[in-house]
Amino acid sequence: MTFGDFIKAKREEKMMSQRSFAALLGLSPVYVSYFESGKRNPPKRELLLKISEVLHLDSRDTDTMLYLAAQQKYHEDTPDDIIGYVCSNDYAKNALRVAKECRITDEDWDFFTNYIYNKYY
Repeated sequence: MTFGDFIKAKREEKMMSQRSFAALLGLSPVYVSYFESGKRNPPKRELLLKISEVLHLDSRDTDTMLYLAAQQKYHEDTPDDIIGYVCSNDYAKNALRVAKECRITDEDWDFFTNYIYNKYY
């Protein structure tokens, strides 16, 4: 299932037209049509969270939506196994957020991966 398929299915479950869904999001129906059909990449996280609110998604469906969006956006650059692992592991997400906030260097990543490798192999 793609991000667009998922959004369309959830929207239709709620018996919403594209036009009414777009209005609730403050978007044009054309833009909604484009990301539902895969002609455009999924929107940024802020809008994804608004979509979750408008569709009244539970946490599991929200995680699925975010996973599918990330998979579509970054599929060319990031292997599926990495996307799947990070999206399904809260510790990995938090570790990456901390690493980003602390602006860790390549040397820090090298130290970290060597530590993990030496600990488990």
